[in-house]
Amino acid sequence: MLVLDASGSMWGRIGEKTKIEIAREVVGGLVGGWDAGTNLGLMAYGHRRKGDCGDIETILKVGKVDRDTFVDRVNGLSPKGKTPLTEAVKRAAAELKYTERKATVILVSDGIESCEADPCDLANILEKTGVDFTAHVVGFGIEDKKDQEQLACIAKNTGGRYINAKNGGELKEALEAAAKSQPEPVKKAQIRVEARDKPQGTVISSGLTWTLASADGKTVIVDKQQVSYLALELVAGDYLVTVSDGKTTADYGFQVVAGVEETHTVVLAQQEEASVTPPAEASAGSRFEVAWTGPDYKSDYITIVPKGAGDGVWTSYAYTSKGSPAEVTAPDEPGDYEVRYVRAFKRRVLAR
Repeated sequence: MLVLDASGSMWGRIGEKTKIEIAREVVGGLVGGWDAGTNLGLMAYGHRRKGDCGDIETILKVGKVDRDTFVDRVNGLSPKGKTPLTEAVKRAAAELKYTERKATVILVSDGIESCEADPCDLANILEKTGVDFTAHVVGFGIEDKKDQEQLACIAKNTGGRYINAKNGGELKEALEAAAKSQPEPVKKAQIRVEARDKPQGTVISSGLTWTLASADGKTVIVDKQQVSYLALELVAGDYLVTVSDGKTTADYGFQVVAGVEETHTVVLAQQEEASVTPPAEASAGSRFEVAWTGPDYKSDYITIVPKGAGDGVWTSYAYTSKGSPAEVTAPDEPGDYEVRYVRAFKRRVLAR
């Protein structure tokens, strides 16, 4: 899926042409040279309404590319609005059924997120929950290094490439490179696991016994080892660690993502219990607060979903690491909804 920025800033000029004119020419030339059997889709944002963070449209669903139709749709884009790139990438991943099969998104943007979302956090979630999800990002005419870093993290967190293009020639080269890119074949990650007496409490430095195995229990990596913490390189996959101080034993499941170095914390004497206390109602599209309690494991989050939705569903969310109350955005569609505390590992719902 090619996701194109059609926000108002694309009327900015590079030399004698606007960015949108350059993008139209480059994409048209690029698609014209692609094999007709290529499966390609087109999504754009900011092209229909000003100031609307929901202005995201799938213009062409993924399918065998019709060059003339594709180019015609791109040429019809008229920049107007904001830059909801995080939500656009999320929708593109969903349309590609990224939890079921390999999926690739190529994002072209001339600016950073402008709709109060965190693209880096989203990229982490897509990488952890997808079968083989990759996002390549092309920054077009972006000079600020911090802005480049925000876009680059989307690619970095999903195993993709970030390329900064300063003009039409570089944009063409960047899109060609992104289309041909493959994720780096990194298979392992450096992981540290430590124990604390309570969430964000004191690290326990002695008297611990550790066992670490694959989540299915078939492979034991560490067997009743007496050390202060675990530090080792693990192959990407799901794991279960058990730690005991002689009085209390705690189990903790976690996922290793290739190339992502992380520290995990197991809380002794802490049950995986949680609660959420949202308001009884909220205005559609508004921000509202949710008080919560829970283990606050790494990447746990609070989300709101349609009532009765499956446990793997998530929409607007806030990480518990940012504290209680969490601030979540209500959906635009009125109706009955459910607020949940979700354990990041395998997205297990602890409270609803």
